[in-house]
Amino acid sequence: MRPQERRQTHRQTDRQADASDDWESVKELQILCDRLDFIHIYAQRKLIFISKLGKLNNDAMKVCYNNFWRSDEGVRLQCEFDVAAGVSAEDIKDIVFSKFYDIAITTK
Repeated sequence: MRPQERRQTHRQTDRQADASDDWESVKELQILCDRLDFIHIYAQRKLIFISKLGKLNNDAMKVCYNNFWRSDEGVRLQCEFDVAAGVSAEDIKDIVFSKFYDIAITTK
């Protein structure tokens, strides 16, 4: 057996011994590195962008901001992350990370 095959077999054996699949190990590693998965990064950036729209002193942008929070996607994000209109960017980051943490750690 070549060294690469041996390492790969060793990793598979370790995962089987831990009774965890590849996704479980990736989620845990992301949490340890204070990183999010793509879905949560996308949601976080969208929420931060929308929150910044609400702070602009532009009537057209405020209409866009209000329309977003009434849209299906806005309502879904509000429910999924328990975020209200007007929340700060720092609070959004904390909320999204804690939701990902809940998914990654508590669903073992």
